[in-house]
Amino acid sequence: MSGKLDEFVVDEERRVRREAADARIMRIAELNEKYEANDYHGEKGEGANYQVILGEVPVLVSAPHAVCQIRNGVVKERDGMTGGVVEYLCEELGVFGVTRLWEDGDDPNYAEDERSVAYREEIAKLVKEHNIKWVFDIHGCLDKHGFDMDMGINDGQNVACGKEEIERLAENWRRRGVDARIDEKFMAKRPYTVSNFVHRKTGVNCVQLELNSKMRMSGEGFEKFFQGFRQCVEGVTGV
Repeated sequence: MSGKLDEFVVDEERRVRREAADARIMRIAELNEKYEANDYHGEKGEGANYQVILGEVPVLVSAPHAVCQIRNGVVKERDGMTGGVVEYLCEELGVFGVTRLWEDGDDPNYAEDERSVAYREEIAKLVKEHNIKWVFDIHGCLDKHGFDMDMGINDGQNVACGKEEIERLAENWRRRGVDARIDEKFMAKRPYTVSNFVHRKTGVNCVQLELNSKMRMSGEGFEKFFQGFRQCVEGVTGV
Protein backbone atom coordinates (compact mmCIF):
# COMPACT_ATOMS: atom_id res chain seq x y z
CA MET A 1 0.00 0.00 0.00
CA SER A 2 1.38 3.38 -0.98
CA GLY A 3 1.32 6.28 1.47
CA LYS A 4 1.16 8.79 -1.38
CA LEU A 5 -1.97 10.21 -2.90
CA ASP A 6 -2.53 10.06 -6.63
CA GLU A 7 -0.24 12.57 -8.34
CA PHE A 8 -3.23 14.30 -9.92
CA VAL A 9 -4.88 15.20 -6.59
CA VAL A 10 -5.24 18.98 -6.55
CA ASP A 11 -3.60 20.79 -3.65
CA GLU A 12 -6.80 22.64 -2.73
CA GLU A 13 -5.94 23.64 0.84
CA ARG A 14 -2.70 25.37 -0.11
CA ARG A 15 -4.33 27.02 -3.13
CA VAL A 16 -7.04 28.40 -0.86
CA ARG A 17 -4.40 29.74 1.51
CA ARG A 18 -2.60 31.51 -1.31
CA GLU A 19 -5.75 33.09 -2.72
CA ALA A 20 -7.90 33.67 0.38
CA ALA A 21 -9.10 37.22 0.99
CA ASP A 22 -12.00 36.36 3.30
CA ALA A 23 -11.16 36.53 7.02
CA ARG A 24 -13.06 33.37 7.95
CA ILE A 25 -11.45 31.30 5.19
CA MET A 26 -8.01 32.67 6.08
CA ARG A 27 -8.48 31.55 9.68
CA ILE A 28 -9.79 28.12 8.62
CA ALA A 29 -6.80 27.66 6.32
CA GLU A 30 -4.47 28.55 9.18
CA LEU A 31 -6.16 26.08 11.54
CA ASN A 32 -6.04 23.39 8.85
CA GLU A 33 -2.27 23.50 8.27
CA LYS A 34 -1.43 20.71 10.72
CA TYR A 35 -3.70 18.28 8.85
CA GLU A 36 -1.76 18.87 5.62
CA ALA A 37 1.55 17.46 6.90
CA ASN A 38 3.02 14.32 5.34
CA ASP A 39 0.91 14.51 2.15
CA TYR A 40 -2.28 14.99 4.20
CA HIS A 41 -1.65 11.96 6.40
CA GLY A 42 -0.75 14.21 9.35
CA GLU A 43 2.24 14.03 11.68
CA LYS A 44 2.28 10.68 13.44
CA GLY A 45 2.52 10.93 17.21
CA GLU A 46 2.01 8.94 20.39
CA GLY A 47 -1.29 7.92 21.93
CA ALA A 48 -4.65 8.77 20.41
CA ASN A 49 -4.59 10.00 16.80
CA TYR A 50 -7.39 12.52 17.40
CA GLN A 51 -7.83 15.65 19.46
CA VAL A 52 -10.72 16.74 21.68
CA ILE A 53 -11.78 20.38 21.89
CA LEU A 54 -13.91 21.07 24.95
CA GLY A 55 -16.74 23.55 24.61
CA GLU A 56 -19.58 25.17 26.53
CA VAL A 57 -22.50 24.61 24.16
CA PRO A 58 -24.07 21.08 24.12
CA VAL A 59 -23.31 20.50 20.42
CA LEU A 60 -20.36 18.50 19.09
CA VAL A 61 -18.77 18.71 15.64
CA SER A 62 -16.44 16.05 14.25
CA ALA A 63 -13.96 15.71 11.37
CA PRO A 64 -12.92 12.04 11.04
CA HIS A 65 -11.55 12.59 7.53
CA ALA A 66 -9.50 15.72 8.23
CA VAL A 67 -6.52 13.61 7.10
CA CYS A 68 -6.37 10.68 4.69
CA GLN A 69 -7.90 7.37 5.63
CA ILE A 70 -7.25 3.78 4.63
CA ARG A 71 -10.28 2.00 3.21
CA ASN A 72 -9.99 -1.64 2.14
CA GLY A 73 -6.22 -1.28 1.93
CA VAL A 74 -6.31 1.80 -0.32
CA VAL A 75 -5.38 5.38 0.57
CA LYS A 76 -8.49 7.56 0.37
CA GLU A 77 -8.25 11.32 0.15
CA ARG A 78 -8.89 13.62 3.08
CA ASP A 79 -12.02 15.76 3.10
CA GLY A 80 -10.27 19.05 2.43
CA MET A 81 -10.42 21.77 5.09
CA THR A 82 -12.82 19.86 7.35
CA GLY A 83 -10.34 19.85 10.23
CA GLY A 84 -10.01 23.62 10.01
CA VAL A 85 -13.77 24.05 9.63
CA VAL A 86 -14.47 22.06 12.80
CA GLU A 87 -11.82 23.92 14.79
CA TYR A 88 -13.23 27.24 13.55
CA LEU A 89 -16.78 26.32 14.61
CA CYS A 90 -15.44 25.40 18.06
CA GLU A 91 -13.50 28.65 18.27
CA GLU A 92 -16.38 30.90 17.20
CA LEU A 93 -19.44 29.15 18.65
CA GLY A 94 -18.14 27.36 21.73
CA VAL A 95 -19.21 23.91 20.58
CA PHE A 96 -17.29 20.72 21.37
CA GLY A 97 -15.08 19.16 18.70
CA VAL A 98 -13.18 16.00 17.77
CA THR A 99 -10.78 15.93 14.83
CA ARG A 100 -8.52 13.17 13.53
CA LEU A 101 -4.91 14.36 13.49
CA TRP A 102 -3.02 11.58 11.72
CA GLU A 103 -3.67 8.45 9.73
CA ASP A 104 -2.77 5.09 11.25
CA GLY A 105 -4.41 2.68 8.82
CA ASP A 106 -7.82 3.63 10.20
CA ASP A 107 -11.10 5.11 9.01
CA PRO A 108 -13.40 6.18 11.88
CA ASN A 109 -16.39 6.57 9.56
CA TYR A 110 -16.11 3.09 8.08
CA ALA A 111 -13.82 0.56 9.77
CA GLU A 112 -13.82 -1.64 12.86
CA ASP A 113 -10.11 -1.50 13.80
CA GLU A 114 -9.03 -0.29 17.25
CA ARG A 115 -8.19 3.25 16.14
CA SER A 116 -11.47 3.72 14.29
CA VAL A 117 -13.54 2.42 17.18
CA ALA A 118 -11.64 4.61 19.66
CA TYR A 119 -12.60 7.76 17.72
CA ARG A 120 -16.28 6.88 17.76
CA GLU A 121 -16.20 5.79 21.40
CA GLU A 122 -14.57 9.08 22.39
CA ILE A 123 -17.46 11.03 20.89
CA ALA A 124 -20.01 8.81 22.65
CA LYS A 125 -18.15 9.35 25.94
CA LEU A 126 -18.13 13.13 25.49
CA VAL A 127 -21.85 13.10 24.69
CA LYS A 128 -22.60 11.29 27.95
CA GLU A 129 -20.17 13.23 30.15
CA HIS A 130 -21.19 16.69 28.91
CA ASN A 131 -24.88 16.13 28.21
CA ILE A 132 -24.40 16.95 24.53
CA LYS A 133 -27.66 17.03 22.59
CA TRP A 134 -26.55 17.12 18.94
CA VAL A 135 -23.61 15.70 16.98
CA PHE A 136 -22.74 16.96 13.50
CA ASP A 137 -20.14 14.79 11.73
CA ILE A 138 -18.63 16.98 9.01
CA HIS A 139 -17.35 15.65 5.68
CA GLY A 140 -16.48 17.00 2.25
CA CYS A 141 -18.18 15.80 -0.93
CA LEU A 142 -17.51 16.39 -4.61
CA ASP A 143 -19.31 19.20 -6.43
CA LYS A 144 -20.44 16.71 -9.10
CA HIS A 145 -23.21 15.45 -6.83
CA GLY A 146 -25.16 18.60 -7.65
CA PHE A 147 -25.95 19.96 -4.19
CA ASP A 148 -24.26 22.23 -1.67
CA MET A 149 -24.90 20.07 1.37
CA ASP A 150 -26.42 16.71 2.26
CA MET A 151 -27.74 16.04 5.76
CA GLY A 152 -27.50 12.29 6.37
CA ILE A 153 -29.88 10.95 9.02
CA ASN A 154 -30.44 7.35 7.83
CA ASP A 155 -34.10 7.96 7.05
CA GLY A 156 -34.57 9.38 10.55
CA GLN A 157 -32.96 6.44 12.34
CA ASN A 158 -29.89 8.43 13.49
CA VAL A 159 -31.90 11.15 15.24
CA ALA A 160 -34.21 11.21 18.23
CA CYS A 161 -36.22 14.14 16.95
CA GLY A 162 -38.71 13.90 14.13
CA LYS A 163 -37.65 14.30 10.50
CA GLU A 164 -39.62 17.56 10.47
CA GLU A 165 -37.04 19.02 12.87
CA ILE A 166 -34.25 18.16 10.43
CA GLU A 167 -36.30 19.78 7.67
CA ARG A 168 -36.54 22.90 9.82
CA LEU A 169 -32.76 22.94 10.28
CA ALA A 170 -32.26 22.52 6.54
CA GLU A 171 -34.44 25.60 6.01
CA ASN A 172 -31.91 27.64 7.99
CA TRP A 173 -29.52 27.08 5.09
CA ARG A 174 -32.02 27.15 2.24
CA ARG A 175 -33.14 30.65 3.22
CA ARG A 176 -29.53 31.71 2.70
CA GLY A 177 -29.35 30.23 -0.78
CA VAL A 178 -27.76 26.89 0.16
CA ASP A 179 -29.04 23.84 -1.71
CA ALA A 180 -29.41 21.66 1.40
CA ARG A 181 -30.72 18.13 0.87
CA ILE A 182 -31.66 15.41 3.36
CA ASP A 183 -30.51 11.81 2.78
CA GLU A 184 -29.83 12.60 -0.88
CA LYS A 185 -26.73 10.41 -1.18
CA PHE A 186 -24.84 10.20 2.12
CA MET A 187 -27.30 8.69 4.59
CA ALA A 188 -24.82 7.46 7.25
CA LYS A 189 -26.59 4.12 7.02
CA ARG A 190 -23.68 1.82 7.85
CA PRO A 191 -23.38 0.94 11.56
CA TYR A 192 -19.75 2.08 11.74
CA THR A 193 -20.33 5.61 10.51
CA VAL A 194 -19.76 8.11 13.30
CA SER A 195 -23.32 9.40 13.41
CA ASN A 196 -24.98 5.97 13.24
CA PHE A 197 -22.69 4.52 15.92
CA VAL A 198 -22.98 7.48 18.30
CA HIS A 199 -26.75 7.65 18.01
CA ARG A 200 -27.08 3.95 18.82
CA LYS A 201 -24.74 4.34 21.82
CA THR A 202 -26.25 7.52 23.23
CA GLY A 203 -29.66 8.18 21.67
CA VAL A 204 -28.83 11.80 20.79
CA ASN A 205 -29.43 13.47 17.42
CA CYS A 206 -26.56 12.72 15.02
CA VAL A 207 -26.34 14.21 11.54
CA GLN A 208 -23.67 13.56 8.89
CA LEU A 209 -23.07 16.84 7.05
CA GLU A 210 -21.53 16.52 3.59
CA LEU A 211 -20.32 19.90 2.33
CA ASN A 212 -19.22 20.57 -1.24
CA SER A 213 -16.04 22.52 -1.89
CA LYS A 214 -17.58 26.00 -2.06
CA MET A 215 -19.17 25.49 1.36
CA ARG A 216 -15.72 24.74 2.79
CA MET A 217 -13.33 26.78 0.66
CA SER A 218 -14.98 29.97 -0.57
CA GLY A 219 -15.76 33.03 1.50
CA GLU A 220 -19.30 33.43 0.18
CA GLY A 221 -20.17 29.74 0.48
CA PHE A 222 -18.73 29.30 3.94
CA GLU A 223 -20.41 32.45 5.21
CA LYS A 224 -23.79 30.97 4.24
CA PHE A 225 -22.93 27.69 5.91
CA PHE A 226 -21.60 29.38 9.04
CA GLN A 227 -24.60 31.65 9.56
CA GLY A 228 -26.98 28.75 8.98
CA PHE A 229 -25.04 26.57 11.41
CA ARG A 230 -25.01 29.34 14.01
CA GLN A 231 -28.79 29.56 13.78
CA CYS A 232 -29.07 25.78 14.04
CA VAL A 233 -26.98 25.80 17.23
CA GLU A 234 -29.10 28.57 18.71
CA GLY A 235 -32.29 26.75 17.74
CA VAL A 236 -31.40 23.31 19.08
CA THR A 237 -29.85 24.54 22.33
CA GLY A 238 -31.83 27.68 23.14
CA VAL A 239 -28.54 29.59 23.51
